[in-house]
Amino acid sequence: MPLPVSRIPGRLPPRFAQVLRLGNITVANVHLSHGQLLNRWQLLRIIRTVEGPAAVIGDYNTIGPTLFPGFKDVGPREPTLIAQKLFPFRLDRCLIRGLECAEARALERGPSDHRPIALELAAAEQKTGKSSNRRRRRGQPKFGNWPRAPELRIPQGPP
Repeated sequence: MPLPVSRIPGRLPPRFAQVLRLGNITVANVHLSHGQLLNRWQLLRIIRTVEGPAAVIGDYNTIGPTLFPGFKDVGPREPTLIAQKLFPFRLDRCLIRGLECAEARALERGPSDHRPIALELAAAEQKTGKSSNRRRRRGQPKFGNWPRAPELRIPQGPP
């Protein structure tokens, strides 16, 4: 889905959201613009487009809260970028509607300047309207217990 762009000369490159439907759940993967008004305008376009239970996940490039009616910011609540090795920012996030988040955390940084985020999401219970998986039940695995992906090594020079 194409997103709104800046009208200022020398504008920022256009941004897109990858939107997919998994059964009745919509997931949008985003990399929003850096401008604090423009990225919220882009986010508004996305949340007005997705239907039913939904998760909007990715690099929001927003500083401060992202509040939209019907959506809940589930994190992670830790910095995902440390600018100049000095200023921590929480730029990568997840907003959900009609879903529950059992766990959200930032993983160790890889080749990107951002830390990837891991989320455990489930459909909200429909019968009572109450959360079914608000917290992980005793005995369920934590992300910390999951096997780590092998380290990415990029060869230098000719093979």
